[in-house]
Amino acid sequence: MNNKKYTKNIVNSKKNSNQKNMLTNLNSDIINRYKDSYKKNKTIKKFKINKSRQFLIAFTVIIFILVFVLLYNYVSNRFFLDKNSNTATEKNVISDITPNISTNKPEQVSKSNIENIIGVNNDKIKSFIGDPDRKDKNEYNHNLFIYNKDFNNFMMIGNNENKCTSFFTSSDNYKLFNSIKIGTSKETCEKILENEEFKITKEIDNIWINDNFELDLFFDSELNTLSCFQISILPKIKPLTFDEKTNDDELNLYLEKQMFDIINMVRLKNKKIPLKLSEEATKVAKNHCNDMISNKYFSHEDKNGNKPIDRLKSTGLEFNKVAENISAGHRNSIFVVETLMQSKEYKNNILGDFNNIGIGIMQGGEYKIYFTQVYFSK
Repeated sequence: MNNKKYTKNIVNSKKNSNQKNMLTNLNSDIINRYKDSYKKNKTIKKFKINKSRQFLIAFTVIIFILVFVLLYNYVSNRFFLDKNSNTATEKNVISDITPNISTNKPEQVSKSNIENIIGVNNDKIKSFIGDPDRKDKNEYNHNLFIYNKDFNNFMMIGNNENKCTSFFTSSDNYKLFNSIKIGTSKETCEKILENEEFKITKEIDNIWINDNFELDLFFDSELNTLSCFQISILPKIKPLTFDEKTNDDELNLYLEKQMFDIINMVRLKNKKIPLKLSEEATKVAKNHCNDMISNKYFSHEDKNGNKPIDRLKSTGLEFNKVAENISAGHRNSIFVVETLMQSKEYKNNILGDFNNIGIGIMQGGEYKIYFTQVYFSK
């Protein structure tokens, strides 16, 4: 009995020992699995941390690039307009021509905000509009770029020291302040300009000014709608002094060419054929200007009783119809033609059934500068 019991106890002891060994092995296995799991989790966590850092770095780089691009565009646009105040000096003519232009204005030049072309350099003008068809001078002795190949898109752009100083057009392709365009009523124009803080100076000529610009508006005498306009830097100086002592034949010739273009522009807008420039009639027109200055009168009939038809006959030209417009004292050809268009008689001459014209301009006399237009048809 005792031996059996001992044997049983031994067996039981072995069983207990085996159980302990199994438990130890199990615990060891669990510990090893835990360690493996811990290492794996640690690796995953480390990977997630590295991935977050990479994302943060990439995000920072993207933000930096965006800020750089925005700053670059801002600086580029500032130089695009380059509206800083400058001082110009021209011999015996002008000084300090360029005013301070507000930098609060939109800086992008567009056809809807053509006022922003003022102050833009030549290269930007050419990229925006193209090369001019001719280069003249204006009454401020500035360069004047003429675009006259297409009279439906006629423009004259003043330029001084490589920057735009004025813009004239009769084209409905362009707007002022995103609102005013050819065909806009006079009443609407006035309301818009008042909102833009413009004030009228000479009502007869419809000249408006604000702190930076002069705006010249010209309206159809019958429809009372805008027919053409000119916006320019508000001049700090007066135009050239017109008199016989400083008579500038070159400037007179430029003004004659500009008048010829403006007249044909007006005719085409009114569905009339363009006129041809006659050398003979131009001589007649120049001589009449000179005669009015020399003999101190302002009339279609000279001191010898000769009328336009008599003066044109003396050239030997053949014609069946003749008319004449005269004007004096205006500062440029735009104001001459548009002022004449306000008179029914002179308007009828400009839009009459003629096919030729002679234009003469001379400086001097009581009114400082005289203009004569001689119309005829063969």
